[in-house]
Amino acid sequence: MKHGHRKSEILQCIQDMTREKGYAPTVREIAEEVGLNSTATVHRHLNDMEEFGLIEKLGNSPRAIRVVSGSNPAANVLEQLKKIDDGMTDIIFIHGEPFLVKRATVEDIKEWRGEEATSSSS
Repeated sequence: MKHGHRKSEILQCIQDMTREKGYAPTVREIAEEVGLNSTATVHRHLNDMEEFGLIEKLGNSPRAIRVVSGSNPAANVLEQLKKIDDGMTDIIFIHGEPFLVKRATVEDIKEWRGEEATSSSS
């Protein structure tokens, strides 16, 4: 989930800086804005995001990144989470970010404790 959250932060950074300045941030600016020390990590996230169709790289310029229309990270995550309707899963928001929460069953708790699950034949 952390990687998804980081990509969401990067996408939001690109959108915000493009809106504020009129051009996309450099990889170094993105790294500084989202708290990453490595530009290689930013490049990896950008490559993944391009593969997912969230951004487009428009050539070799350091500012040649464009967010694909309709790429709202929080909305995309929320829509995916809404598709899970198993009666055991909820979506909660912490500081505006959606999180998937699954209620634990007795079997889950026993498994976490390393106990054998027993059949409940009464």
